[in-house]
Amino acid sequence: MATVRAAGSIPARRTKLNRRSEMTQIPTTVYVVQENPRINYTPAEKFGIVRFLTADEYSPSQHSIRNKSILEDIIRGLANFDPDRDYIILSGNPIIMSFAFSLVLQRKGYVKALWYQSIDRDYVEVSFNPRVVLDLAD
Repeated sequence: MATVRAAGSIPARRTKLNRRSEMTQIPTTVYVVQENPRINYTPAEKFGIVRFLTADEYSPSQHSIRNKSILEDIIRGLANFDPDRDYIILSGNPIIMSFAFSLVLQRKGYVKALWYQSIDRDYVEVSFNPRVVLDLAD
């Protein structure tokens, strides 16, 4: 990609600091809410490093100790989620997916998700910003 400069401007020089900051750039992470052993998540690896938040199943019992552990794991697992850089795959139990989605949506009000297209057997990026969608309706 060519860089366009104003006439008479001096091109920026790459310094050791520039190169070092490029090397320490945080990689994109694809957060899978709940791992399903019957699903192949390999196609999502082209978007970034795949990280599973839980493989445990949420219990219908409100007082389950396992539920507390699952939710704490998800909160911890999403601590470094950056909506500008990372993706979420909504996989698994609807309650766990909703909880994780609400956590990441609260960060900046928008989310980048990966949506599996069974026809193509691949993931596509879907940006979800409710403010934009609601403004279109006006």
